[in-house]
Amino acid sequence: MVLTSLPYLAGYLRQGDAWQFTGFVFGIEDGNSYIGKMLSGAYGAWLFRTPYTTALQNGVVAFIPYLLLGKLASGSGIHEQLLALYHIFRIFGGILAILATYDFLALFLVSINLRRLGLAVCVFGGGLGWIAVLLGSKTLPLEFYSPETFGFLSIFGIPHLALARATFLWALVIYLRFVSKADPRWWRQSLCLGLLWLATAIAQPITALVLGIVIGLHCFATGLWQVTFRREDKDNLRRWRGIVCMVAVSFILPAPFLLYNAISFSSDPFLRAWTLQNIIRSPEPLQYLIAYGLVLPLAIAGILQLLQLDAWMGLFFAAWVLALPMLAYAPVNLQRRLLEGMWVALVTVALVAIEGWRSRRSTGYSPLSFKRIERIVWIFVLAFPSTLVLISGAMLASWHPSIPLFRQMSEIEAFEYLKQSASPGDVVLASFDTSNALPAWAPLRVVTGHGPESVGLVELRPIVDAFYSFATHDAERKQFLKEQQVRFVFFGPLERKLGAWDPGKALYLEKVYEAGGIQIYEVDPDLDV
Repeated sequence: MVLTSLPYLAGYLRQGDAWQFTGFVFGIEDGNSYIGKMLSGAYGAWLFRTPYTTALQNGVVAFIPYLLLGKLASGSGIHEQLLALYHIFRIFGGILAILATYDFLALFLVSINLRRLGLAVCVFGGGLGWIAVLLGSKTLPLEFYSPETFGFLSIFGIPHLALARATFLWALVIYLRFVSKADPRWWRQSLCLGLLWLATAIAQPITALVLGIVIGLHCFATGLWQVTFRREDKDNLRRWRGIVCMVAVSFILPAPFLLYNAISFSSDPFLRAWTLQNIIRSPEPLQYLIAYGLVLPLAIAGILQLLQLDAWMGLFFAAWVLALPMLAYAPVNLQRRLLEGMWVALVTVALVAIEGWRSRRSTGYSPLSFKRIERIVWIFVLAFPSTLVLISGAMLASWHPSIPLFRQMSEIEAFEYLKQSASPGDVVLASFDTSNALPAWAPLRVVTGHGPESVGLVELRPIVDAFYSFATHDAERKQFLKEQQVRFVFFGPLERKLGAWDPGKALYLEKVYEAGGIQIYEVDPDLDV
């Protein structure tokens, strides 16, 4: 986590009188939105309402960690407080994810060295996309933008995903320990699994759904195994029923929250529109083959070994890995999210295969020599170049101040003016890039500024861009200002790039701020359309 913090420290070192560091080195658009959520929590919100739209919102119980963290900040320098809290959360969530990954690996690996290797690969590893890039591919590898496909990006800068992975893996540890030992104290295991399942749902609901899918697949696979091959074995059938009952009881805790989310996002007009815009689709299958091709052959070998040694555990990984194509291309907008934890599963069974070959070699029953086994271990080195590229790229970007990692101090001062002069919830019209940053500094709403959260973005963004164009008629501008309930119009360098319109000549706008090349205009409250 110290290593992941270096680019952020570099960014803070490079800020000064001209530039202020946003606190993010990738995913800046989402990063600003997280600070905006925390800021709304600091101003008293308990329900999530995005500041990136003027559409009517009822509020929803979502992004709870950010709203709660926001309540720890107040007074002057609140933006800096929120960034500090965010990175404390990032480091805390990353540490938990690392510890949970080790605990999961320890369930299946006896060798401490293999556990540590697996931990390094799970946390810092990626696929072979860097080779494709070197060969001239113009397609961005999954490890560069998909936190769920591997995991490094989560601990690098998306704390709620890191926290969700930690609770997800610990929930699987509880479940698999019960499966392996058939612990008679099922009520204790049910309670632990239920609490971790609920924590996962609070951190990231879709990860809680994946947890249910993974456990459900295992219950189905083992049940089918019992009915098909072990019908006469009453003890195993009784064991399977106990596992299913334990899972059913544990689901009582997360079920109300997950049901609430499902109903809210399917019935609320705003949330339904947001869901339709929140598209996280999987790339073509070849990209997943490049991503997972490094460990997939070893993982298959490990699954076959587990099926021979412990069918209950072998079926767990077999069902999960076989479901990879179905999860990756399920008919939902959030396809990539359904592969959460898959990298950890693949690495784990890949190392199970290596450990099995080592133990067989020591007893003289393995066709592989020790040298060949050790050479196989070295292929995991190929998992690290992508991560090194990400960290070094972030270091370079944070060492050279520019938008979007940094914002100009003149712009920040204008944001501070709006925070002092406007009322929370007032609407400010600005370019998309300005609008993305503004809610991270001031508790105000904007017309656009975030991909999924700005409802109707496809229609609104061209209208906002045209607003600053000289060719647009004032009647159209006034109509748009009234429709969107805009109180302030922001006019800075990014807005000037959109057109040659001079807001100073608009009789329905009053200049209330001018400094550093930025002007802010207040809309006439009696605007006549």
